[in-house]
Amino acid sequence: MLAAGIRIDSAVALDVDDFFLDKSEIRIRIANGKQPDVVYLGMANREHLGQFVAAPTAGPPFMANRKRVSQLHIHRRLGQWAKTASITSKVSCHSLRHGFAGRIQA
Repeated sequence: MLAAGIRIDSAVALDVDDFFLDKSEIRIRIANGKQPDVVYLGMANREHLGQFVAAPTAGPPFMANRKRVSQLHIHRRLGQWAKTASITSKVSCHSLRHGFAGRIQA
């Protein structure tokens, strides 16, 4: 989702029927400014996301303990991964998104 530039609140709100992988699109129902939006995917993203949305036919594609993941869950997991990787600086979904966008623009 990082490579697609999707905000964390938009990502956790996605359902399987928001993915149109045949068109390489994701319909974002909760976007910045509360307006619906469409995100276009590259081939690598499309193939990777296809693994998540192939099995479930409805509901959230990203789950933990049979429930939709929350923003808090993702932030905690990211913190755990950063600690495991011995990253000492503060890491957040927001900082990763902006860092990735900065690399694309450079």
